[in-house]
Amino acid sequence: APFIGLLIMFVNLFLLKDLRKFGFSLFFFLFIYFYSFEKYPGWQAYRYENWRDEAIALSTTKSNDTIDKQLEIKNYSFLNVKLDTVKIKSNKKYSLFITWSEYCKYCKTAFKKMNPSLDTIHKMNTYYIYSSPKFSSDNFLKAYKKEKNLEGRNVVADYEKRFTKKYILGGDPTFIILDNDKNEIKYLSAGYSKSLHDSIFRHIGKLN
Repeated sequence: APFIGLLIMFVNLFLLKDLRKFGFSLFFFLFIYFYSFEKYPGWQAYRYENWRDEAIALSTTKSNDTIDKQLEIKNYSFLNVKLDTVKIKSNKKYSLFITWSEYCKYCKTAFKKMNPSLDTIHKMNTYYIYSSPKFSSDNFLKAYKKEKNLEGRNVVADYEKRFTKKYILGGDPTFIILDNDKNEIKYLSAGYSKSLHDSIFRHIGKLN
């Protein structure tokens, strides 16, 4: 859909050379573009997966070349749901980090559809990292209690915003698979769609 809007815009610019009509075409293109991203938020990450067999999503603030693939999770502190300051220490070879906030409707869909399958994967622990830009401990606890699909799970908050500032890809949910032995990111993507859902589990299946 974004490409249809882009095509119309350039046709009008070339043939009509009318500023008002060009402006309308530009508006139409931007409308279609952002509608597509809103409705299908996984398409950017999936595009990258097809290119280099990785899911590195594009971002309005970062490119894949700026993402540091080394991640020492021990260097970051979080709050748990008891509001204790904690470090993430996984006893598994891999960790999956999923960022979320109360503003993210796709996060709710992702939790509902992914959690049953994630519960069957024994080589990896999953951590749900609260990343609201308007962080407060009250907002964190309120959001956690409302999200029934997170009950009893590894839920923490990035209260310092250091982790999400460095690794989040434009918005929630961002998915990060970390090799805990090598401190190396094996997978990184943003958004949620069926294609991205399949991509995540396909990469998990490739992990040794």
